[in-house]
Amino acid sequence: MLTEDCCHRTVTGVQEAGLGAVRVQKAGLCAPARKARTKGILDRCGAYVTSWSGPRPTPHVVCSIAPLLLSVMHPMARTSTALTERVGVQEVNLIFTKRLKWFFREQTISDFGVDAEVEIVDEEGEPTGQLIALQVKSGTSFFQHKDAEGYTFYGEPRHLEYWLRHSLPVFLILHNPETGLTLWQRVERHLTRQTKKGWAIHIPSRNVLDEKAKPALASGIGTDRASIKRYRFAADKADMEEYRDKEVFFSFDFWVNKTLGLRKIDVYYGSYEKSQPDSQIGVWGTTHTPHGVMNHFFPWLTYQYAKLIPAEEQSNEIETHIVQVELNEAAKQFLAVEAFFEDPDDPEPPEEPERDDEDECDEEDYNEWAFRRAMERD
Repeated sequence: MLTEDCCHRTVTGVQEAGLGAVRVQKAGLCAPARKARTKGILDRCGAYVTSWSGPRPTPHVVCSIAPLLLSVMHPMARTSTALTERVGVQEVNLIFTKRLKWFFREQTISDFGVDAEVEIVDEEGEPTGQLIALQVKSGTSFFQHKDAEGYTFYGEPRHLEYWLRHSLPVFLILHNPETGLTLWQRVERHLTRQTKKGWAIHIPSRNVLDEKAKPALASGIGTDRASIKRYRFAADKADMEEYRDKEVFFSFDFWVNKTLGLRKIDVYYGSYEKSQPDSQIGVWGTTHTPHGVMNHFFPWLTYQYAKLIPAEEQSNEIETHIVQVELNEAAKQFLAVEAFFEDPDDPEPPEEPERDDEDECDEEDYNEWAFRRAMERD
């Protein structure tokens, strides 16, 4: 049961993280949580309660602490480690979008060690089609193994094999939440060494994730559009299946006076006039129109405008573009082919034609045929 004491401990942890004050959005909490809310505990914490899953005796309250996401459950299945990881991903997000001015898309569905993908943007602010994958490790524990030239990261063999086989170049990012230091290293086999329990890779202290890292991060990355499309289709298969039989709308809020124009995409099912979106896609980038985002991040979708709310109607701060999206023919065929490959059953054999009794060969006919054939060979 989510208790008042548990809520208070959660509040304390969130306050210490400096995530600010938020509000309780929906009702439907367990009685102790409602009691805690009336006492101002959740208000002070600022948990933005959106929903829960699980049986009522043990509710799982999902909180969104904009722009971070946090799940709170008692017993405390999500500890301060999870919060540290979220803070790390968010800090890396800001570095790529605000300082490097590249597109950042967080992987909302676990991709076994890939937290986000980044698309490189040219000097004109146009996406290049060059993509890299990121695995973010946040916490002081990752900076314990230090030498004169940098730090050593220790990992499991299964992660290394996955990263090396990934269709995108994978970069390991270490973030120290206490000092703010963020380092990077490209995961390549020749940079690793085997250990008793797995493998290790050295991350030089000079590999600071900032504007100076742009050339190194972008080097050796292909721009083959066909390969990028193949990756998008494979990575977004779950979203394709989710959207296939639904009426889906994307809502883009572009900050017209900010360089970092796009910070998320709200996804609505059935109607875009709901008070809250059904889900969100974490796409950050220096853009103010949806076309480039749709073209580069969603090559499996077609879209048409449903509504445009100009900035003049929103205090000249935000311009909202709402589009209705549908799977294109390539995506539908892709899902059909995937279903064919995943089907474990063999196809049914065709029915045999009926046999004509006159065509059947009895033992006497066979002996005559065999004798005649033997004579012909003699």
